[in-house]
Amino acid sequence: MRKFLATVLAVVSVFFGIMASSYVSRNIMTNEDVKIERVAHMTSFESNNNVLKVDGIQFITLVPKQVVDIPQYGEETSMQFGVRIMNQASIPYHFDLQRFYPEILDPQGQILQMDGGQNATREVEKSDIPLLMPGESLDFLMDAKFNWYNKKCLSVSGNATYGGFWIFWNIMPGRYHIRLKYENQLVKKKMLISPKGWTEIDQFWIGKVITPFENFYLR
Repeated sequence: MRKFLATVLAVVSVFFGIMASSYVSRNIMTNEDVKIERVAHMTSFESNNNVLKVDGIQFITLVPKQVVDIPQYGEETSMQFGVRIMNQASIPYHFDLQRFYPEILDPQGQILQMDGGQNATREVEKSDIPLLMPGESLDFLMDAKFNWYNKKCLSVSGNATYGGFWIFWNIMPGRYHIRLKYENQLVKKKMLISPKGWTEIDQFWIGKVITPFENFYLR
């Protein structure tokens, strides 16, 4: 009887060992899939703390003023954040700066839900699509405003692509983390350029990036 029980226990142990091994293998494959997807978007990817480098282009998150005061009810407070782009590649690239969008983590480390829409349209300005030559860099800063939707809801909002807007709701005091997301898949674009009218612009940088997080404090 003891030999029989020992045999049964051995079989059960082997069974659960195989199941555990299978589970670990699935997790490893999932992580590898994520890495493969990342490589598909980024031919050459490097990151160290606050600098992201993709195919010779460096991206750094900028938050010039990291402490922001909550406005009094009926008033608003402004802040700026953005990205520094450095072209260390061998050829010039256009960047469609209006395609940068913020992503914010709240003081608990949760991603805030972003809403948005289109309340107007505007033509593309030359400053929206700068041509960055090899060795050049530029700082792109966007304006954001904290204001009260009602007495219980503080929001932060800003302008998006050519007449659109984005907004985050229910902002509370504390430390936040912010980064910018950018994606462009077209080398050539036909754009309504002021004052030229519809114009085809070539040599846009193609890629998908998420810049490193930077802190800001709301008090």
